[in-house]
Amino acid sequence: MLRQWTQRAHSLAFESLGQAIISSGGGKTPPRRALRSDEIVWGRAPARFDTGGGWTDTPPYSLEHGGCVIDIAVNLNGRPPIQAYMRVIDEPVIRPGSIDLGTRAVGY
Repeated sequence: MLRQWTQRAHSLAFESLGQAIISSGGGKTPPRRALRSDEIVWGRAPARFDTGGGWTDTPPYSLEHGGCVIDIAVNLNGRPPIQAYMRVIDEPVIRPGSIDLGTRAVGY
């Protein structure tokens, strides 16, 4: 019975997340490209370290037991070490890569 409840809580959490993402569009018009083909969006963020309670704040665990996480954010050499950039391409793919490891993946 606990397993069924857990599976149902998991399903509800992700259904709710999906509905929130879809409804955040604000209307029925499809999204449009805001960037020109020669523009990129670049962001930086500090690294997050869980010092206690790591990932207890995510469903389904948080739905069953609550969650409490103690994190710290760390810069390296005074700058956020995590960097990401995006640009518009014609293919419907995401290509995450790691410069320091020299690896790349493709997701559809």
